[in-house]
Amino acid sequence: MVAWQGLNVWAMQAMVNLGYSLGTALLFTFTLTGAAVAGSFLSAWAANRRGCALVAVLTAACTLAGLLGMLALPPSIVTTASCIALMGIGGHSTMNLIHTTTADIYPLPVRATALGWSNGTSFIGAFLGPVIGGAAVASGGAQGLFTAFGAAAAICLVAVFVLYLTDRASNSKAADAISDGTPAGEPSAGVKASA
Repeated sequence: MVAWQGLNVWAMQAMVNLGYSLGTALLFTFTLTGAAVAGSFLSAWAANRRGCALVAVLTAACTLAGLLGMLALPPSIVTTASCIALMGIGGHSTMNLIHTTTADIYPLPVRATALGWSNGTSFIGAFLGPVIGGAAVASGGAQGLFTAFGAAAAICLVAVFVLYLTDRASNSKAADAISDGTPAGEPSAGVKASA
Protein backbone atom coordinates (compact mmCIF):
# COMPACT_ATOMS: atom_id res chain seq x y z
CA MET A 1 0.00 0.00 0.00
CA VAL A 2 2.93 2.37 0.50
CA ALA A 3 3.95 2.01 -3.13
CA TRP A 4 0.41 1.69 -4.52
CA GLN A 5 -1.12 4.74 -2.82
CA GLY A 6 2.07 6.73 -3.23
CA LEU A 7 2.15 6.03 -6.96
CA ASN A 8 -1.52 7.00 -7.28
CA VAL A 9 -0.63 10.42 -5.91
CA TRP A 10 2.89 10.99 -7.28
CA ALA A 11 3.26 9.01 -10.54
CA MET A 12 2.16 11.91 -12.73
CA GLN A 13 4.64 14.31 -11.11
CA ALA A 14 7.40 11.71 -11.46
CA MET A 15 6.65 11.36 -15.19
CA VAL A 16 6.80 15.15 -15.62
CA ASN A 17 10.15 15.13 -13.76
CA LEU A 18 11.41 12.52 -16.24
CA GLY A 19 10.66 14.95 -19.08
CA TYR A 20 7.30 13.69 -20.33
CA SER A 21 4.58 16.19 -21.20
CA LEU A 22 1.63 16.61 -18.88
CA GLY A 23 -0.66 14.81 -21.35
CA THR A 24 1.70 11.83 -21.58
CA ALA A 25 2.08 11.78 -17.79
CA LEU A 26 -1.72 11.62 -17.48
CA LEU A 27 -1.80 8.70 -19.92
CA PHE A 28 0.77 6.90 -17.76
CA THR A 29 -1.45 7.48 -14.72
CA PHE A 30 -4.36 6.00 -16.68
CA THR A 31 -2.10 3.03 -17.54
CA LEU A 32 -1.38 2.53 -13.83
CA THR A 33 -5.08 2.41 -12.96
CA GLY A 34 -6.11 0.41 -16.02
CA ALA A 35 -3.44 -2.20 -15.33
CA ALA A 36 -4.63 -2.40 -11.72
CA VAL A 37 -8.18 -3.19 -12.86
CA ALA A 38 -7.06 -5.75 -15.46
CA GLY A 39 -4.54 -7.20 -13.00
CA SER A 40 -7.23 -7.66 -10.36
CA PHE A 41 -9.33 -9.79 -12.71
CA LEU A 42 -6.32 -11.76 -13.93
CA SER A 43 -4.87 -12.33 -10.45
CA ALA A 44 -8.28 -13.41 -9.09
CA TRP A 45 -8.58 -15.95 -11.91
CA ALA A 46 -5.03 -17.21 -11.25
CA ALA A 47 -5.59 -17.33 -7.48
CA ASN A 48 -8.57 -19.65 -7.94
CA ARG A 49 -6.32 -22.05 -9.84
CA ARG A 50 -2.94 -21.72 -8.09
CA GLY A 51 -3.73 -20.31 -4.65
CA CYS A 52 -3.89 -16.76 -3.34
CA ALA A 53 -0.56 -16.81 -1.53
CA LEU A 54 1.48 -17.92 -4.55
CA VAL A 55 -0.18 -15.39 -6.85
CA ALA A 56 0.42 -12.68 -4.22
CA VAL A 57 4.16 -13.43 -4.42
CA LEU A 58 4.01 -13.03 -8.20
CA THR A 59 2.04 -9.78 -8.07
CA ALA A 60 4.36 -8.34 -5.41
CA ALA A 61 7.27 -9.24 -7.71
CA CYS A 62 5.51 -7.35 -10.54
CA THR A 63 5.47 -4.18 -8.45
CA LEU A 64 9.15 -4.49 -7.60
CA ALA A 65 10.08 -5.31 -11.22
CA GLY A 66 8.24 -2.24 -12.47
CA LEU A 67 9.94 0.05 -9.95
CA LEU A 68 13.39 -1.42 -10.64
CA GLY A 69 12.73 -1.11 -14.37
CA MET A 70 12.07 2.61 -13.94
CA LEU A 71 15.43 2.94 -12.20
CA ALA A 72 17.49 0.72 -14.51
CA LEU A 73 16.02 0.88 -18.02
CA PRO A 74 16.53 3.80 -20.40
CA PRO A 75 13.36 5.91 -20.44
CA SER A 76 11.10 5.51 -23.48
CA ILE A 77 7.35 5.45 -23.96
CA VAL A 78 7.28 1.64 -24.29
CA THR A 79 9.54 0.79 -21.34
CA THR A 80 7.89 3.38 -19.09
CA ALA A 81 4.38 2.18 -19.98
CA SER A 82 5.43 -1.43 -19.38
CA CYS A 83 6.96 -0.63 -15.99
CA ILE A 84 3.94 1.45 -14.97
CA ALA A 85 1.63 -1.42 -16.00
CA LEU A 86 3.63 -3.86 -13.86
CA MET A 87 3.32 -1.50 -10.90
CA GLY A 88 -0.44 -1.24 -11.45
CA ILE A 89 -0.91 -5.00 -11.74
CA GLY A 90 1.12 -5.67 -8.62
CA GLY A 91 0.18 -2.79 -6.36
CA HIS A 92 -3.55 -3.29 -6.23
CA SER A 93 -3.74 -7.07 -6.68
CA THR A 94 -1.22 -7.85 -3.95
CA MET A 95 -3.29 -6.04 -1.35
CA ASN A 96 -6.43 -8.02 -2.26
CA LEU A 97 -4.56 -11.34 -2.27
CA ILE A 98 -2.93 -10.67 1.10
CA HIS A 99 -6.34 -10.17 2.70
CA THR A 100 -7.66 -13.36 1.09
CA THR A 101 -4.62 -15.36 2.19
CA THR A 102 -5.00 -14.01 5.72
CA ALA A 103 -8.58 -15.27 5.79
CA ASP A 104 -7.37 -18.69 4.63
CA ILE A 105 -4.57 -19.04 7.17
CA TYR A 106 -6.31 -18.08 10.40
CA PRO A 107 -8.97 -20.31 11.98
CA LEU A 108 -12.53 -19.04 12.26
CA PRO A 109 -12.39 -17.92 15.94
CA VAL A 110 -9.59 -15.39 15.20
CA ARG A 111 -10.20 -14.68 11.51
CA ALA A 112 -11.91 -11.32 12.08
CA THR A 113 -9.04 -10.15 14.28
CA ALA A 114 -6.47 -11.25 11.69
CA LEU A 115 -8.33 -9.44 8.91
CA GLY A 116 -8.60 -6.36 11.12
CA TRP A 117 -4.84 -6.34 11.58
CA SER A 118 -4.30 -6.95 7.87
CA ASN A 119 -6.64 -4.11 6.89
CA GLY A 120 -5.32 -1.81 9.60
CA THR A 121 -1.70 -2.17 8.58
CA SER A 122 -2.61 -1.67 4.93
CA PHE A 123 -4.30 1.61 5.80
CA ILE A 124 -1.18 2.74 7.64
CA GLY A 125 0.68 2.06 4.39
CA ALA A 126 -1.98 3.98 2.46
CA PHE A 127 -1.38 6.99 4.70
CA LEU A 128 2.42 6.74 4.59
CA GLY A 129 2.67 6.23 0.81
CA PRO A 130 1.77 9.77 -0.28
CA VAL A 131 3.81 11.26 2.57
CA ILE A 132 6.92 9.23 1.73
CA GLY A 133 6.36 9.89 -1.96
CA GLY A 134 6.18 13.63 -1.43
CA ALA A 135 9.40 13.63 0.59
CA ALA A 136 11.10 11.43 -2.03
CA VAL A 137 10.04 13.64 -4.95
CA ALA A 138 11.12 16.78 -3.07
CA SER A 139 14.56 15.39 -2.29
CA GLY A 140 15.37 13.17 -5.27
CA GLY A 141 12.79 13.71 -8.01
CA ALA A 142 11.50 10.71 -9.93
CA GLN A 143 14.57 8.60 -9.13
CA GLY A 144 14.08 9.25 -5.41
CA LEU A 145 10.41 8.28 -5.71
CA PHE A 146 11.12 4.99 -7.48
CA THR A 147 13.95 4.18 -5.07
CA ALA A 148 11.81 4.79 -1.97
CA PHE A 149 8.89 2.79 -3.33
CA GLY A 150 11.27 0.10 -4.60
CA ALA A 151 12.52 -0.36 -1.03
CA ALA A 152 8.91 -0.59 0.21
CA ALA A 153 8.06 -3.10 -2.54
CA ALA A 154 11.11 -5.23 -1.66
CA ILE A 155 10.02 -5.37 1.99
CA CYS A 156 6.50 -6.29 0.84
CA LEU A 157 7.83 -9.07 -1.39
CA VAL A 158 9.76 -10.62 1.52
CA ALA A 159 6.70 -10.35 3.79
CA VAL A 160 4.41 -11.87 1.15
CA PHE A 161 6.85 -14.72 0.59
CA VAL A 162 6.77 -15.46 4.35
CA LEU A 163 2.96 -15.35 4.13
CA TYR A 164 3.14 -17.87 1.26
CA LEU A 165 5.33 -20.20 3.38
CA THR A 166 2.89 -19.85 6.28
CA ASP A 167 -0.03 -20.65 3.98
CA ARG A 168 1.75 -23.77 2.69
CA ALA A 169 2.44 -24.92 6.25
CA SER A 170 -1.18 -24.26 7.22
CA ASN A 171 -2.46 -26.23 4.21
CA SER A 172 -0.05 -29.09 4.96
CA LYS A 173 -1.21 -29.23 8.57
CA ALA A 174 -4.86 -29.29 7.47
CA ALA A 175 -4.15 -32.07 4.97
CA ASP A 176 -2.35 -34.10 7.67
CA ALA A 177 -5.29 -33.65 10.02
CA ILE A 178 -7.71 -34.85 7.36
CA SER A 179 -5.58 -37.91 6.58
CA ASP A 180 -5.39 -38.70 10.32
CA GLY A 181 -9.16 -38.39 10.61
CA THR A 182 -9.00 -35.49 13.08
CA PRO A 183 -10.60 -32.08 12.47
CA ALA A 184 -8.23 -29.27 11.46
CA GLY A 185 -6.86 -27.53 14.55
CA GLU A 186 -7.16 -30.65 16.71
CA PRO A 187 -4.03 -32.61 17.67
CA SER A 188 -3.42 -35.68 15.53
CA ALA A 189 -3.54 -39.21 16.90
CA GLY A 190 0.25 -39.35 17.08
CA VAL A 191 0.35 -36.23 19.22
CA LYS A 192 -2.37 -37.59 21.55
CA ALA A 193 -0.52 -40.87 21.99
CA SER A 194 2.73 -39.16 22.91
CA ALA A 195 1.10 -36.68 25.30
